[in-house]
Amino acid sequence: RRFKMLIYLLFIILINNIYSLIDCDNVLTDTTTFLGSCDNKWSNLKDLILPTQNQVGYAWIKYKVDKDYTSSGNAQSTMDDSPSPAVIAPNNKFYIVDDHHTIAALDYSSYNSVSVTLNIICDKRNLTSMDDFWIEMIDEQLVFLLSHEESSPNVLPTSIDPSNLPNSFSFTKSSKSFSDDPWRSLAGYSRKVTNVNEVNSKAVECTDSKYCQRCFYRGCVDGYQSSGYGVQFFEFKWGYYLNYASYYDSSYWPSESDYNNFIKLYESLSDQISVSNLNSIDSDAWMEAASYLISLCRAESTGGYQLPSDLFDNSIYLPGYTYGYTQLDSDPDCSSPTCG
Repeated sequence: RRFKMLIYLLFIILINNIYSLIDCDNVLTDTTTFLGSCDNKWSNLKDLILPTQNQVGYAWIKYKVDKDYTSSGNAQSTMDDSPSPAVIAPNNKFYIVDDHHTIAALDYSSYNSVSVTLNIICDKRNLTSMDDFWIEMIDEQLVFLLSHEESSPNVLPTSIDPSNLPNSFSFTKSSKSFSDDPWRSLAGYSRKVTNVNEVNSKAVECTDSKYCQRCFYRGCVDGYQSSGYGVQFFEFKWGYYLNYASYYDSSYWPSESDYNNFIKLYESLSDQISVSNLNSIDSDAWMEAASYLISLCRAESTGGYQLPSDLFDNSIYLPGYTYGYTQLDSDPDCSSPTCG
């Protein structure tokens, strides 16, 4: 009996060793090149990571907080489903290259004991300077260097230098290292629209996917594939277009009534944004505003829109664009980006 118990305990230890991840603290203290997964409690990991974008959508984070962070267990399940891709820099920090909204929602929820898993896609500690690091990050499209003026969110974003990125990762009630991009929020909400039938009679009832009439198909590689690497800055690209079509060239809108309804509702939402408290944000109202965007997203004119080549390298047309009110399949799970 004792022998059987010993065998059982050894088996449990073996399983734990197989499935337990390396501590992210240890990854940074060890100078050996590291690729793969590591984890740690958010309270320990927070000071070790830095962002690769200057803005997030506050209203989209509110949506995530309400949906996925209602309890510590709910938060842990969400984070377990979403290992965040990251790059190790010469300054011995983890730069996350996706999931900024997911991690910001966790930070805002204050569930600091939740474990966060990082997927280290490349280790660039061999580079001699941060300048060289940013040159490679830009070349590999692993950093998003566009930003709206904080006081003018409806003016199109312009290029910024890596030195203008936040020097910490914080999104709490008292401290936020990101400013707000409402168009990134709208791009996120437009993926979750279910009541398009109430907005535009041309839409048809969904039979397969709950969000079949959403703005776009968030596919892999070029935005249309069912597997492969994810498209970097997918929603930011759509956010740029939605901003442009709404405040610079409304001729892209196929429905004047949808355009007018959207602008009226959207401009009423700007007063909701509070730096200190997301509770002032009405997610239902943001979803309604996004529902008016569907006719624009699915318009024939949108298929012909070209993103500025000087701002979006290797991008011409909007990824995942679909013409008309055809039903979209569920979005696939795309793999993390790669380096080189």
